[in-house]
Amino acid sequence: TRRSPGQTTAPFFKEQRGTGTDRERAYLQAVEVLFRDVATRDQRTRAVAYEKAMEAFVARFPADTEARILYALALTVWFGLRGRLGHFGFYVLFALVVTQSVQLVGIYLVFASLIIPALASKRFATSWKLSGAYLVGIIGYFGGIVASSLLDLPTGAMIVVTLCSTFALSVLLIRNHAVTEGQ
Repeated sequence: TRRSPGQTTAPFFKEQRGTGTDRERAYLQAVEVLFRDVATRDQRTRAVAYEKAMEAFVARFPADTEARILYALALTVWFGLRGRLGHFGFYVLFALVVTQSVQLVGIYLVFASLIIPALASKRFATSWKLSGAYLVGIIGYFGGIVASSLLDLPTGAMIVVTLCSTFALSVLLIRNHAVTEGQ
């Protein structure tokens, strides 16, 4: 079966639930709604659920100016401009969510999660590109969480290190496989 990108975010959201401030945990719960059940719920349904989650977040933290601005932009993009912007509106909303996520969990973790599996997929055969990207992401996240627990090191940093290591290993394995097949 084909996996969706949202399925790979589940370990991250589960891991983050017990950390940070009340505001950070509440924000992550709201963002999780946007990425939950990507395989079974369409983008519009998830965006509406995200809008409601952000509404609840703003109601809970009314003095949080950043949250109010992000919520207003999400509403404007999704409900005010979606007819004119189409799928582009989703990408604008996605950019806003990524920007806020960078402030919460850090730039290295967010961009490593977005870029490294995509880079790894370029090394795989066409029929394996998507599966290869998922595999690199899953192994990187799982390895980072386990290493963080065992070594008592920051989880985000360990996930980035294991994503990079998994990518490097995939490059070596694919290169060796290609050399072996060519002989």
